[in-house]
Amino acid sequence: MSVLGDDLRNGWNDHNFAILERMRKNCVLYSKLHRHEFLAYQRQLKYFKVPVIFFSAINSVISVGLTEYLSQNYISITSCGLALLCGIITSVELYLGINSNMTNELDKSKEFYLLSVKLFKELALEVYQRADCKTFLEQALAEYCKLIETSNLTHNKIADDCLQPLPEKMPSLVGDSGSENNI
Repeated sequence: MSVLGDDLRNGWNDHNFAILERMRKNCVLYSKLHRHEFLAYQRQLKYFKVPVIFFSAINSVISVGLTEYLSQNYISITSCGLALLCGIITSVELYLGINSNMTNELDKSKEFYLLSVKLFKELALEVYQRADCKTFLEQALAEYCKLIETSNLTHNKIADDCLQPLPEKMPSLVGDSGSENNI
């Protein structure tokens, strides 16, 4: 028995329902993957932030507290070295873009989740309560494609993609030879 039966109000049919349901499942999957990447960047960031805090604290103690025990030349050289070390660590962090990647992953996770909620809300309604199928499908697909295009996830990280992938080999579109070309 079909999910929608024979009722095709507002252009809704089983095919459109299935497309949107698969898209919703993908959005949940992508949201979880982006959340996982966000947490990985967050764990990685502590290896840059904690040493900078530690070396900065030591630098301030050396600069102010050791003036009676060491000559100013040694204090200045040590302070300069620690400041240089903090600058290098911060520069490497900025070069790797850990903080910006972390923020981007969190934003993408939220955007995919919100799209999945939007799709669920529409699909959970009775057919006669839903918006026009064509309009909703086009808007949802445009938003989904925009999110996929701006996403940093690679396809080898995605094992459970619900949308049908293209086959590795496709029949030739030119001629009747029946040969297959690699994509």
